[in-house]
Amino acid sequence: MSLYDWWAPTYDALRTPFAWLTPRVHLTLDKALRSAADRRVLDLGSGTGFLFRRCLENQAVPSTYLGIDASAGMRRRATRSAVAAKSRCAVAFERCDVVEAVDRFDRQGDRFEMVISSLLLAHLDDPQELVRRSVDLLEPGGEALFLFFAEDGHGLLRPIVRCFLWLLGARPVDVAATVDALTVGAARRSSGQFEVHETRSLLDTLVLLRLQLQR
Repeated sequence: MSLYDWWAPTYDALRTPFAWLTPRVHLTLDKALRSAADRRVLDLGSGTGFLFRRCLENQAVPSTYLGIDASAGMRRRATRSAVAAKSRCAVAFERCDVVEAVDRFDRQGDRFEMVISSLLLAHLDDPQELVRRSVDLLEPGGEALFLFFAEDGHGLLRPIVRCFLWLLGARPVDVAATVDALTVGAARRSSGQFEVHETRSLLDTLVLLRLQLQR
């Protein structure tokens, strides 16, 4: 049993107060998730289905929603919560390595109108590569959202965040490199213009990056 399998039953109870402590990022996240309505959404590192429920809470019901997570415990909890929500959305959660899933979708030519990810990048050896590959999966006019802990957060919190992530086998993410990865991926994917927006909370420690491709 992995750490996240063990953590799954209480994960949401711990995440709720965390959202209260980071209102700016989560308000921006809610606003961005409203554009998920009637779109094909891919959630990388979907955990307990937090972002899916957040979509529904914002009255943004996707046409399809596919969550990918390596933890069996997280997948079970996400599936149960999706069933309990009784949404008209065609929703599924799959247990799979996220990098392998992105490779598979790319080979199959699967494309999505929105790719979202919350607190996944810190667990990857090369988070920027996943960001670039994720942008490759977007349709023209698509959007990508990445929520993560920053490497360059406020000095007071930086050692606390590093210690917390170390306990989870993770590490903070280089924001500038991730913005560059989004920009490179967008330029490669879109023949038109694109926008990248950055929002921070918790003394600049929690970061939300939003990419919007123009048609």
